[in-house]
Amino acid sequence: MAHVEAITTGEILQVYEMCLSNINLGKMRDLRNDAKLRAVNTTATYEEFEDIVNCAHLKPFRKGEKEREKLIKNPRWNTSI
Repeated sequence: MAHVEAITTGEILQVYEMCLSNINLGKMRDLRNDAKLRAVNTTATYEEFEDIVNCAHLKPFRKGEKEREKLIKNPRWNTSI
């Protein structure tokens, strides 16, 4: 019988991270492709098309997020006021 080497924890983590990376790359490819298909019929210039495709991964603000973002950028240092 041939000698079989044991798989180390580091190798398993490396394969796991590689799989997650490939899944994320696939999701990004799908988002960009969907944006391309939408933008082809709605844009007048290549620059508009490119902007839409490059922003495909961004998500719009949900209710309340904009106010929270303002508080993060301009925090109140003296909360007793």
